Amino acid sequence: MKKVTLTFIGYESEEVAKRFYSWMVGGGLSEGLLDNLSDQEIDVCGVVDSNNESLEIAITSTPKKTSV
Repeated sequence: MKKVTLTFIGYESEEVAKRFYSWMVGGGLSEGLLDNLSDQEIDVCGVVDSNNESLEIAITSTPKKTSV
């Protein structure tokens, strides 16, 4: 497991962080980001856990299934 931390700074940074979190959990993740993170070997599946208070998101990946 590896963790990436995003820090929002500046005007209304707490509000911007909440908006980003909501976008990620609410579906923004599913289209572009998952497709861009997946490749021929790795299938990035999506959000498996989230915490509304800490604004933490857990994303899972699996080996890409090969067809025979």
